[in-house]
Amino acid sequence: MRAYAARHNWPVVGITHDISSPEVYNQLILAHCGGLRENDAIVCCSVATAQAVQRQITAVRAMLRPRHATVKLPIIPYGIDISSIVKIPQPIARSELCLSSNDFVFLYIGRICGITKADLASLVLSFGTIFAGRSNVRLVLAGSTTSEGGEDGYVLHLRRLIAEKALDKQVNIFANPDDTTKSKLYSSANVFVSPANSLQESFGIALLEAMAYGLAIIASDWDGYRDIVLHGKTGYLFNTRIFDNTIAHIQSAFETWPILLEGVQRAVLLDFGECERFMIQCEGDRKTTEALGCAGQRRVAQIFDWKVILGQYRELWRNLVEMSARTKVETSAIGLFPNSAKFFEGHASYSCPPED
Repeated sequence: MRAYAARHNWPVVGITHDISSPEVYNQLILAHCGGLRENDAIVCCSVATAQAVQRQITAVRAMLRPRHATVKLPIIPYGIDISSIVKIPQPIARSELCLSSNDFVFLYIGRICGITKADLASLVLSFGTIFAGRSNVRLVLAGSTTSEGGEDGYVLHLRRLIAEKALDKQVNIFANPDDTTKSKLYSSANVFVSPANSLQESFGIALLEAMAYGLAIIASDWDGYRDIVLHGKTGYLFNTRIFDNTIAHIQSAFETWPILLEGVQRAVLLDFGECERFMIQCEGDRKTTEALGCAGQRRVAQIFDWKVILGQYRELWRNLVEMSARTKVETSAIGLFPNSAKFFEGHASYSCPPED
């Protein structure tokens, strides 16, 4: 980018999204070969993401032993546009979704997939363990599926599980909801639940959206979730654990990405017993649950509104540009583009001197 623009002092800033792909490591190798500098940055969306990227950079630098300084890894979260959140009155939203005004509703919104998001099958089983037969307590699962416009094998698996446990009247699935339906779902719920256990989940935009609608959160203590939820203040985080002996054999360079994700998921244990306790607590003490939701709503407005986050980016850019202006760059060794005339000058039997 610097060579294309002929601005060798410019800082280059990247942004993380999904860092689970093995391609991330390959790109870090290429970036270091290209000459990353201390006035460059890779913006990380969470503390855990920054730690994972730093470990990969440490491994790359140990292999390449570059002379230049390491790139900066500032932490700036993702955000949402608070002004776009319009909560529908709960009685209206519930009526249009065929939910009762007396229901207590637990909601999950996100990808409905067995290996790239959350353990929804275990969530259904946990819900059934504690609330089966209580018709006024509902669990709603909504989100995109791998089969666009339809229901894939995992959704059908969830539906069979729901039927086997006689939870048909308590658990609902909304596959591939549009934005209007999502707004109704958020407006109808009391608590947002997300048992994420995939490497693909590096932050949690859905948690921000739920908090903006005033929902208390119950989520796995996983990656970026712990940057979003204040345990006991805006919701609850239940424990997670990775079994090293299960994950140790996974070699990302030789496995396909889905196999890597599936292998990691098998190595991750979620404490659904603790999740169940938090669900019982939220349903049993609805006044406290509402207070948690209000606290979360204030938190998302203060910290995760794009208006606030963009200010952090402006400050980062300003600091990097000022640092770049003080840095002298030797450009004679920068050879990004091939010089065909020089590389292949020996192909001909002799060369013609340039004309005057």
